[in-house]
Amino acid sequence: MSRLANILIAGEGSPYRDGLVEHLTSHDYSTRVLDDAAALGDTVRATQPDVVIVGASSSAFDGFQAASALSGGDEIVPVVLAGADRSPEVFRRALAAGADDVMMADDGFSALWFRLQPLLRLSTMRAELARRVALAREFGHEAGAVAAADSEARPALVVAGAGADHQALLAANLGSDCSIESADGVSQAARLLDDRAFDACVVFLGDGEASEPVLELCEQVRNNPRLFNVPMVVVAAPAAFADASEAYGRGVSRLIVAPFDEAEVRFVLKTLVERQRRRWRLRTGIEETKGLATLDPATGTYSRDFLNRHIESVIAAARAWRKHVTAVFLSVPEAEAVRVQFADSAADDLVRQIGQWITGLIRVEDLIARYSAHDFCVILPDTPLREASAVMQRIAGIISHTDFAVAEVYQPISVPVEVGLAELEAGDEADGLIARARANLD
Repeated sequence: MSRLANILIAGEGSPYRDGLVEHLTSHDYSTRVLDDAAALGDTVRATQPDVVIVGASSSAFDGFQAASALSGGDEIVPVVLAGADRSPEVFRRALAAGADDVMMADDGFSALWFRLQPLLRLSTMRAELARRVALAREFGHEAGAVAAADSEARPALVVAGAGADHQALLAANLGSDCSIESADGVSQAARLLDDRAFDACVVFLGDGEASEPVLELCEQVRNNPRLFNVPMVVVAAPAAFADASEAYGRGVSRLIVAPFDEAEVRFVLKTLVERQRRRWRLRTGIEETKGLATLDPATGTYSRDFLNRHIESVIAAARAWRKHVTAVFLSVPEAEAVRVQFADSAADDLVRQIGQWITGLIRVEDLIARYSAHDFCVILPDTPLREASAVMQRIAGIISHTDFAVAEVYQPISVPVEVGLAELEAGDEADGLIARARANLD
């Protein structure tokens, strides 16, 4: 049976750890429990977990030391410290150890899924980068390594609803040279996010202030392909959100409950900014695998030859680590009618633009390739059918309702996009998986 992700849980047994294992297992995660701190490094290398959750402290297992040993860059598995108390010292030690997140013992498990998703995606991107770099090299294209982190780069934040004291606190905790753009409210914050790139957005919610506009802003960000990954931090009184999982479900990256300590703010913003930058470094590395040897020259998507070789490695990894893979087949049959009515160049331009649109709407770790004259195939690693279906149907709807300006055609053109999906099953080979997706076109 395929799982959403493989989670290694390290630390001494406790009611919290038992509850964590039960919760993750019930939500289709594969869990492995480790009690021996000395074996942690070898276990990570042997089992390649997507995320390591480490008990923050115990008599025999120093979670902070374990996190420090596992942290250190884009090639390292994300680490979450769990079961900690909400004290400034915990956040200071977690930041020094390089932990990616801290889950408090009193947080419960309701928001755990939302907090894990960005870390799991980093693991998927890292694995996908390794696959594409290796395959691109076989095609004669040398992709560059992931760029080193730029410690001198200034963090750029949008901050809404904050007074001068809060802005000073943010500046002090992110470094004196951080860039803070103030917004009077969520509407102005939305405009600023649309205008240029930021590392994070922080919204301070005043006492008695309605939370709905903030949640609507977070939803807008998550529905925007360009802004989808921008961390959204909300600082609010305990009464502002009756259920933290609702806030996370609508796009909040981190909810900080006031009154808060500076150490918590520093940890949250430092880790989220670094996570965003790590994601961009991985993205850049994946984009560098695109070249003349790996792409279809007419559309700029990957070639069918690259797709055929790539899907074999994705399937092998999915079987080895019990992961989901979904193949999507997208067809634009009316492109042939455009070819007949206008010209070859018009149909080719239409297909090229549709390929660019699909590329811009999918995740960078999802590989799109031109399959035939007016067909594309998309491979989504670590993605179950139900998630892929919702995303791809939305993408097909967007493209079907888009008017394209096609070369030498003096009228807008819109064409329906058919989409079919299939999830990897036991016994599937690459051709069979794609064939089933194609057979499901509607």
